[in-house]
Amino acid sequence: MLKKEFLDVLNQKLSLISDKEREDIILEYGTYIDDKIAGGVAEEEAVAGFGDVDELVKDIDVQEVREKNI
Repeated sequence: MLKKEFLDVLNQKLSLISDKEREDIILEYGTYIDDKIAGGVAEEEAVAGFGDVDELVKDIDVQEVREKNI
C-alpha cells in the first residue's frame, strides 16, 4: 500500500474522532512515512511497518479515550 492510500484509509476509519484530532493524526503518520522514505526506506515498506490498519485504528481509539479521561 502506498502512503496516499494508507492515509486515505486511516482517515476514513478514524471518522468517529474530531476533525482536528484526525487531521493531527494523519499529519503525524504522513510525516513519519516521509521521514522513513527520506532515510532510504521504500514507501511500501514504510507503510507496511504500521501493520494492519484496523489494529492501528483500535490502538489510536483506545489512546484517544485514555487521554480524554486524564
